[in-house]
Amino acid sequence: MKNYFNSNEEHVEKDENLEKEGENLENINYSAAKYPCRIAVYDDLLSTPRIITIEAQETSAYLDKIQLETYKVIENFGGSFSFMVIRELVENFIHASFIEPTISIMDRGNKIRFTDQGPGISDISLAQKVGVTSATAPMKKYIRGVGSGLPIVKQYLEHSGGTFQIENNIKRGTVITICAHENAGLGTINGREEQQVQEPDYPVLNSKEMQVLQLCLELGALGPTELNTYLDIPVSTAYRQLKTLEEKGYLLADTDGDKKRVITQKGKTYLENVRLK
Repeated sequence: MKNYFNSNEEHVEKDENLEKEGENLENINYSAAKYPCRIAVYDDLLSTPRIITIEAQETSAYLDKIQLETYKVIENFGGSFSFMVIRELVENFIHASFIEPTISIMDRGNKIRFTDQGPGISDISLAQKVGVTSATAPMKKYIRGVGSGLPIVKQYLEHSGGTFQIENNIKRGTVITICAHENAGLGTINGREEQQVQEPDYPVLNSKEMQVLQLCLELGALGPTELNTYLDIPVSTAYRQLKTLEEKGYLLADTDGDKKRVITQKGKTYLENVRLK
């Protein structure tokens, strides 16, 4: 198999190229990915997966498209992973210099595997600690690079009843598998068993309103453009959706005259109560 370097570069065999890519990450130009990302969607494990290919391109656009396509598949399945989890793990591909990134979506969007053929992680346990990072200066132009991604995802999943696992790939690279469970909000937190709670005494939201509220919580601020991008809602409809949630007290205008909204404490409480119910 040939590599996916720029067409004006000499083609070499894949294995030889992988060795060169992994020699010195400090000298790699991260401004554009050289390999496409393949998203394998398993409708069931008895059939061949559907493949979505994100072509190699400028890094910021590349990461955005991978995150969006992965999240859309999960949403269509009705899976329970948040956009934040997907974003953190997709951004982690930069540590592999985007060498052969693959995302496998299984169990109707409730099990996802992220694999690459980069240099791998020399100390898997250390990589899961807050503040520990191998991000170089060129990488930090596109990711935070402060050692928060994997620990945040791990803690989030464990808190919600899911699982998080990191392994070495067969020859080289990393495999990260995340699983979400039904009734993820039930369990033991901080040494005490959580009790089911009653629905809030304010209006119940429909599924689309819940998605908007959850996305606002994850992104920090949300406007019609973001709703159009992440949830494929027409801009005019998105504006009305945000206005309705603001009138119900779940969202608040970020600044005077700004179209973006932030989630209120009432909105956060509603989401937490629904999750625990």
